[in-house]
Amino acid sequence: MLNYYYWYSIITSFILLLYILPFSYFNSKLDASLIILILVSIVFAIFLGFNNKNKFCFKLYDYKDEKHEYLPLILITILSLFEFVYTNDIPLFTVTINQVNSYQEFESIPFLHVFISMLSLYYSAKYIYKTISCKKNRKKNLTAYIIINVLMLMYNMRSFLMISLFIAINLLIAKIRLNFKIKFKYIFLSFAFLIVLLYCFGGYGNMRQGYDWNDNSYIKELGMYYDWPSSIPEQYMWSYSYITSPLANFNYNVANQKSEIDYSKYLFVFFPESISKRLPGYNNRSQCKLIRSYFNVSTGYCNSYSNGGLLGVVLFWLFIMIIPLFFMRYSSITYKNNNYIIWLSIYGSCVSFMFFNNMFAYGGTSPALWMATFLLINKIKFVMKGKKNL
Repeated sequence: MLNYYYWYSIITSFILLLYILPFSYFNSKLDASLIILILVSIVFAIFLGFNNKNKFCFKLYDYKDEKHEYLPLILITILSLFEFVYTNDIPLFTVTINQVNSYQEFESIPFLHVFISMLSLYYSAKYIYKTISCKKNRKKNLTAYIIINVLMLMYNMRSFLMISLFIAINLLIAKIRLNFKIKFKYIFLSFAFLIVLLYCFGGYGNMRQGYDWNDNSYIKELGMYYDWPSSIPEQYMWSYSYITSPLANFNYNVANQKSEIDYSKYLFVFFPESISKRLPGYNNRSQCKLIRSYFNVSTGYCNSYSNGGLLGVVLFWLFIMIIPLFFMRYSSITYKNNNYIIWLSIYGSCVSFMFFNNMFAYGGTSPALWMATFLLINKIKFVMKGKKNL
């Protein structure tokens, strides 16, 4: 299902339902204006998704003779290994051996690391698109996809792995729906896999902090849990906190922070962090307040609220939701090339993970999105020029 309007509605509704469950003191009562804003956005997203559903159809990869199609994989591998050697650090091993959250402390090579992240996300999406779409070189493409994700695992980039997996599942669902209806058993199996995955995520979270797999005392204290159902394993507290704490922080700012209307600072929400942090005034921008420092994200909309109020949130939401429709007006053109599906899968993942952070500014996703957008626009211009010459 490539329709990111539907994904936004499903994910936001699910988070809202989880949030209102009386499990944790961390999740305070939602501000009335925020509830209205969320509900209206869900309804509007469903409307946009339904009225533009023909723009989100899956297309089989047009496998032309591609020269050096695995050169990006080689480049990503060489650059990653070079960075590991240069920094004398492999974050995953540092985390598992020393039990510290080393990715935030990882002293990467600034521009090189952004370049690696850009290539990795873009080409992981491209290789898995090829794998799912056609049989030609399927094993090679799947191997390339796995290698990139293993390298990102070495960086301990859990957000990358979640986004990469989301893109793969999204493309797989879209491919299945191309010719068949999705059967209930597949939905059930997918749900069962997700349940097991989240359980393992919680157990790993305990061990990562130096506790036993079944010792959930640490997350119970962090998440301020007071009425967790005895029928649900406490390992799921990790997932619950990671999913709902961004909304809790956002709500905390709406309820307790008076927003400063400063559109010069507001504009930073539209730029990748790798660029904006080097611009004048970035360090003086208003930032979101946190309930607790250990849960340090507050959805992708909190900074737009801090610098633009609720109107700023609405404008930012409309920007990321409406602007793509101007690209989709060329769907008769873009639908015929591979770049459109790759762009759509990356853009859709950014929209879907906005509940966590501003993926349009986050350094792990925004460079790849800009790369995919550039390649898409470049292709559109080429086709339009060709039509004009006919």
